[in-house]
Amino acid sequence: MLPGLDRLWLPVVSLGSCLALAFFGAQMLLELPSSVDEAEAHQLSLKAIENLRTISAAQARFAADGTIDEDHDGLGEYGFLRELGGNLTRGAAGRPRPSLIGTALTSAVVNTRGHRAALDGHYVFQVWLPGRGGAPLSDAVSIEFAGPGAIQTDQAEQRWCAYAWPASEVTGQQPAYYVGVEGTIWATDWNHGPHYQGLDSGPDTGAASSAGGSVWSGPAGDGRPSRDGRIWYPLLR
Repeated sequence: MLPGLDRLWLPVVSLGSCLALAFFGAQMLLELPSSVDEAEAHQLSLKAIENLRTISAAQARFAADGTIDEDHDGLGEYGFLRELGGNLTRGAAGRPRPSLIGTALTSAVVNTRGHRAALDGHYVFQVWLPGRGGAPLSDAVSIEFAGPGAIQTDQAEQRWCAYAWPASEVTGQQPAYYVGVEGTIWATDWNHGPHYQGLDSGPDTGAASSAGGSVWSGPAGDGRPSRDGRIWYPLLR
């Protein structure tokens, strides 16, 4: 059984929506692929979930400490993955900072569609912030890309999101995961929408967001597909 899926939070919605959630959730559990050892698949997913929780906690501390405050309004902004790891590219760039996410999410850096991401435990991890002009921005391989003025500071004081997805097909039919500023971890089902596998096949910023909402709105949680056509399920601790 994939971790967390036995603890799905089902919101108070219509009977039809609840039945849909139960049906698709059951399908996802029953179709765990035989090509991946069940215990190994469980551990891979557990590690991905814990890494996203680490990122979420690091973002909260990073902003609360005012580590980066480019507009000098006394409100800290959220950080890119490498900044959470102590390598500041904005604000007090060059000032040494302790890593808030340890070494696992900073030691293996990969290039996915021109953006910087981390690879750990066969999962890719990527953080997004609101860029200047409103376009979502992920940390780039080029350090200058995410330098001063690259993000919309007022929005970056309020919003960020991160995704984790399988790095290759050898991990089998593993779900992708999402977390936003609220801190809830969400998982995809395997049966609807695109399959996120491989360095260049990760979710776009608003993939998990509810259809009709902004790219930062997050999943609806009522059994309806998100922007990417998938149903995303909230996981409880």
